[in-house]
Amino acid sequence: MNKFSSILVLFALIFPTYIFAQGHTQCGTFTTPSEIDRLKRNIQASKSINVANRDVTWVPLQWHLIARTNGTGRIKEEQIFESMCRLNLEFEPMNMQFFIHEEFNYINNDDFYNLESTGAGGFQYFLHKVPDAVNLFVGQINVGGNTGGGVAGFYSPSDDVIHLDRSYVNFTDEATVPHEVGHFFSLPHTFYGWETTVYDPSQPTPTSVNWGFWNPVELVDRENGNCENAGDYFCDTPADYISQGGSGCSYNGNAVDPDGVAIDPDETNMMSYFFGCDDYLFSEDQQAAVLADFDGRPAIHSIPTVAPITDFEANLNYPIWGEYVNANNAATFTWEEVPNATHYVVIISPVSSLDIVHDRAIVTTNSFTTSGELTDGRENYYWGVYAYNAVSYCHNEVSKGQFSTDENSVGVKEISGVNDFVVMPNPISNTDELTLFIDSERAVDVDFKLYSATGKNVRSLLNNKINQGKNQFSMNINELPAGMYYLSVQNKEGVLNKKIMILD
Repeated sequence: MNKFSSILVLFALIFPTYIFAQGHTQCGTFTTPSEIDRLKRNIQASKSINVANRDVTWVPLQWHLIARTNGTGRIKEEQIFESMCRLNLEFEPMNMQFFIHEEFNYINNDDFYNLESTGAGGFQYFLHKVPDAVNLFVGQINVGGNTGGGVAGFYSPSDDVIHLDRSYVNFTDEATVPHEVGHFFSLPHTFYGWETTVYDPSQPTPTSVNWGFWNPVELVDRENGNCENAGDYFCDTPADYISQGGSGCSYNGNAVDPDGVAIDPDETNMMSYFFGCDDYLFSEDQQAAVLADFDGRPAIHSIPTVAPITDFEANLNYPIWGEYVNANNAATFTWEEVPNATHYVVIISPVSSLDIVHDRAIVTTNSFTTSGELTDGRENYYWGVYAYNAVSYCHNEVSKGQFSTDENSVGVKEISGVNDFVVMPNPISNTDELTLFIDSERAVDVDFKLYSATGKNVRSLLNNKINQGKNQFSMNINELPAGMYYLSVQNKEGVLNKKIMILD
């Protein structure tokens, strides 16, 4: 065990209320004096950095997705994409952007998945972390038996990795992942030193606080104060002693500094503990220090080698709307390649939202074969394809298809007596009207539905009566975006599909 791991274990024993029983969901990062020394060096180096004039700083992220030993409980890759979108938004003011370094690393280990202390992951970190990226491990942080409600994440200085609870890795959580990445790049809490001390207005404000190490208390005065050598060591972040979390993004306390001056902390600072703010940010000096720390980490200096994806739609080939898949055999799903995409998330689900997963995988080609049998006789299965690469993952374009299962059928079950139909013109301008010509051997009721390539139903003509003989119908496609569409003639008997190309 190295000296920092020893310090962390000792800290957990001395201050169990912080590590093991936090009243709010908080950060478990323990910033040591050595980390403060690193921060001071970065602050000094940052004085020569002009944030506004820097080119984009690309940072590689290596994600390690932890599950139980039996493979359950793992976070979905889509949540990682959402979290990276949020991360890029929050770091955009300093012109720093993040990309996916390598393939996701999947770890199955019960103890590592249910992490019971912030110092318990050292051996697993050693086994799995890579030297040329920021390493982020995602599982459950079960500190003190408080799963998902105690520690949301932490940066381990001794291991130089970030560990996150899966509940806080998404787009809607504005602060958790950016906060921990801030720690990775040497930023302390704005209330540094007060982590285990609750401010007591009935007592004189001390000149220093101890949470394992003594740290000077920051004064409010910026001109004649001690901001360069106390608190979080930044002079553009106001004095902050509030470590227990404030709700509603509003500080209404009566804390004063050692000189008796009332403090006014910045509730919206990314490294604070105020909850419920509409937005959070890093101060200008914090931004410069982050960039200085990055400059001092040459091992993670790299740029992505792929071009961005400009059109995420994956045109589905098989099965498309209403086609049948043999339930007893493994089925192969295919789609057209998306330019610049390197990976596809494929999901098969019994519900159109794809929230319930029957089968899923990440593939690098434009096809996927199911790993097991599908339920026979099910009218509605849905499948979706989500394209991405190392720099393009901030989108919600999931191309969707729907199919049914039958142990004897593959392809399309036709509507008896309606063998085919003609659509004119095709291609068609989105200012024209689509005309359908149908020749039927009998009278039948059908619905006409137009689907985008991503599976969205964009036009419908319901409860149409097809008479025996020749029939003609019209569909308004005015103002639909250019692209590939599927026109479906369907009822309970079967379905007929046509590809339609709409032009501007």
